[in-house]
Amino acid sequence: MSDGRVLETTLELDTIDELFVAPTISPLSVNYRPHSHTSAIEFIAGQLQANTSVKRVKATFVVPSAEAARAAGLDLPGAIRRFSAAKLGDTEQGLHGIYWRGRRALAMAIAALSLFIGLGTIVHGYGGLLPEIVAEGFFVAGWVALWVPLEMWFFHVWRHRLDRRIWQAVSDMEVTVAAAGSDPAHRGRSEP
Repeated sequence: MSDGRVLETTLELDTIDELFVAPTISPLSVNYRPHSHTSAIEFIAGQLQANTSVKRVKATFVVPSAEAARAAGLDLPGAIRRFSAAKLGDTEQGLHGIYWRGRRALAMAIAALSLFIGLGTIVHGYGGLLPEIVAEGFFVAGWVALWVPLEMWFFHVWRHRLDRRIWQAVSDMEVTVAAAGSDPAHRGRSEP
């Protein structure tokens, strides 16, 4: 990463399909790489999750020569946009679900808060130390009941908005496909 707002990454892939599909390689293999557990595009999205200040992505995918020739005939930017659009759709669907569950949880939490405050007020009216402790417990329980809807509305919605930004950045990323061995930086890679 050269500048805090641009993620520049180079990933070695055995096939261009590994851009979208996780490779089937064992960690026992000497060719296992840090991104071998997932697809390259999901790995890049994970990097963006870790650094939310990134606005643009420049990705270079190093593949065997035959795969580089195959990739030249493919519409990789279009495929990346379609994949990202599907992920954005999943994010939007998840966000709508959170809004629906959040409204329902908020209604239940308000009912619980009202019930607990009412019970606490009744118990508090008996006077004495024990009723006061029980009443305070009811008051606290009422406010704790509000935690779930507040968490949904603030934290979950924020996370989904972040996911939306991430998949938009992935959709717009600059892609370069390089044949292994074509650049001195990639000459050390052994091809299968």
